[in-house]
Amino acid sequence: MVVNAVQGYNVYYTLNADQLMSTWSVLRVDNGQLTTIGSLLTNETYTIAVAAFTDIGEGPASEPMHVRTQLGGELLN
Repeated sequence: MVVNAVQGYNVYYTLNADQLMSTWSVLRVDNGQLTTIGSLLTNETYTIAVAAFTDIGEGPASEPMHVRTQLGGELLN
């Protein structure tokens, strides 16, 4: 069995959790563990999920989590 190393992550986010994940915005994070999603609206609830990818494709996404932004665009859990 060949195991492919994780090359990065796709961070999916949306204001409308009722939409299919394929329509959410996506931020690709290559070889990193920390990222910032820019241009978020203040005082809004976002739904976020993360999926790792390798050279052969993307794995399953995490369970979505709901976070609310505060002034300055920081995320609140």
